[in-house]
Amino acid sequence: MPILTIQTEMTAARSSRAPGLDLLRALAVLMVLVFHFSNESNGTMFSLFGRYGWMGVDLFFVLSGYLIGNQLFKAIAMGKPLTFGNFLRRRLMRTLPNFLAVLAVYYSFPLLRERKVLPDLWRFLTFTQNIELSRAMTGAFSHAWSLCVEEQFYLVLPLILFLFFRKGATSRRVIGLIVGLFIFGLFARVGAWLWLVQPFREIDKHFGSLHDQYLYYPIYARLDGLLVGIGLALIKVFRRATWNKLLDKGYYALGLAALSMGVACFLSDSHYSAARVAFLYPAVSFAFGGLLITAVSPSCHLSRWRNIGVEFIATLSFGIYLVQKLVFHWNESHLPMIGVSPYSYTGFAMTFASCVFVATVLHLLVERPVMQLRERLDSPRLPVVSKSSVILAPTST
Repeated sequence: MPILTIQTEMTAARSSRAPGLDLLRALAVLMVLVFHFSNESNGTMFSLFGRYGWMGVDLFFVLSGYLIGNQLFKAIAMGKPLTFGNFLRRRLMRTLPNFLAVLAVYYSFPLLRERKVLPDLWRFLTFTQNIELSRAMTGAFSHAWSLCVEEQFYLVLPLILFLFFRKGATSRRVIGLIVGLFIFGLFARVGAWLWLVQPFREIDKHFGSLHDQYLYYPIYARLDGLLVGIGLALIKVFRRATWNKLLDKGYYALGLAALSMGVACFLSDSHYSAARVAFLYPAVSFAFGGLLITAVSPSCHLSRWRNIGVEFIATLSFGIYLVQKLVFHWNESHLPMIGVSPYSYTGFAMTFASCVFVATVLHLLVERPVMQLRERLDSPRLPVVSKSSVILAPTST
């Protein structure tokens, strides 16, 4: 049985898994699913959680930055050379197989698409779907934009680290670089708001698309979560004493995360302004950064709480994220045939179960064979990286 097979895999690797991070992965994909489901039901379901579910993609970004940064910085700390080609190969072998399989379904079976129009294939293959909207973000498979942000970021990050550490840069200078990029993103959003979006707010009926085009989907607007994750990874590897102090204060980090999330929710509900544009994403990212510290802190129960169902969803989270809209569309058309409203809680439960089933098939037929191949390729040169340390890429809204 497929599910038993995956459970066996998880049991074998369980000792190396981080339960808190699994919980965050499962939470992130659930937030995104609820957000999209709430939108499909015109906000009549999951009104509170659905309203803020878009933040799930930022949780994915923080997780991704932390885990990928941890891999890179550990290699640097151990004196291993930064090999861009090897990093890129591992990254693409992790994300491309599932992505290309789902993309093939979108192009091969038009009736399964949630929307009739599909962006040009070259946008998906070059991960540039988030750069210019028009058909790219208004057509089917629009939620692949977050994968574009990640791939663009991870195309540049190893090169920057290579240049910095090749010239003898200290971790303090890298922290300065991270802070500089963070400030750049803040001012880039404010500039885009003042000159590209706000002037047309009252006169352009497409204000919403302008906001998405310049303030939601571009990489310069969404650096915050990735940088928070990268920053935490850098502190963990190169500032071990500081990292241990953070872990000792795990519940304080949870309190700060709650405070930051309160600010984020307030800004999310407020009217558009330069302050909202500047500080909304940082507030969300700091909230999830604090939650991540809590999730890995030995002093917090969250880091030790294991649940086989949570681990199962975490393992499949990338696949669930990719197939969600295909499943939504299919169930929207077919659930009424068995007397179930697609916009009911029962409909959501069946949709969630369907996403898990399809993601399981994707894992068994595509993801697992490629992961096994990657481990064989890596084993002669590098230690095999545990499955728990490889991010299941986001997602998006």
